Amino acid sequence: MAFVCLLYQLARPQFYHLARVNDRPDIFIDMAHPGYEAESPLPGVIIFRPQESLIFPNVDYIRSKVLDCVLEATTTTAIPDVSLWSEDLQLRGEKLRLERAQKMGMSPPNQDQIPLLRAIVFDLSSVNLIDSSGLQGLFDLRDMLMRYVGTSQDSDFEMDLTPAFEIHFVSTHPKVLHVLELSKITANSTLPPAIKNHLQKPSSDLGSNHFTLEPIVFNPSRYIHLSISDAIKRIQKNWDHQATLI
Repeated sequence: MAFVCLLYQLARPQFYHLARVNDRPDIFIDMAHPGYEAESPLPGVIIFRPQESLIFPNVDYIRSKVLDCVLEATTTTAIPDVSLWSEDLQLRGEKLRLERAQKMGMSPPNQDQIPLLRAIVFDLSSVNLIDSSGLQGLFDLRDMLMRYVGTSQDSDFEMDLTPAFEIHFVSTHPKVLHVLELSKITANSTLPPAIKNHLQKPSSDLGSNHFTLEPIVFNPSRYIHLSISDAIKRIQKNWDHQATLI
């Protein structure tokens, strides 16, 4: 019975759609928390925290939950297309917003009140492992969301030009960060010095579960952060930079 429960936990892990507590800019809680008023720190930014590693048994479930969060909280100006995203997803978003409004005893928002999707922030503080299926799930989700916002990327995806849609990673375990960097799902830019100081290198003498204080060298990225607040600041900076290019 315990084994069955463990399998269920792996296949259907808990997750949180986070929002910033009003008047507490550094505190983020689950949007479903009944005790506090919270909202997205920036319009069109989704903050998602899975509570298990991203592995084969749960990757489809987590991807579906992220997509639900996106469809409920954001909209798009892209024209529906079978090869990109369908009207079914648009109807799914409308249904999710209606269900949430009914649960809260209020009217669903008007279409012009729903922000465009601008960024996803993955809080990976509870993720100790990403296997090949989990990594492919992140790529599939990224490609789907790029199409959702009306953009596409080739296999040499780079974010350095401040795109219309961004993916950020927060509180990333060193092993997970290494996988993300090797996969090039993060862009080559500047890794914040604070992260270099906090990363640790596996000790070959003590085994893979032991770490020394020697910093590990990764391909740098401005899409990896120590905290959600750091990610939000970077997103705002990217938007400000993009505004100067228009």
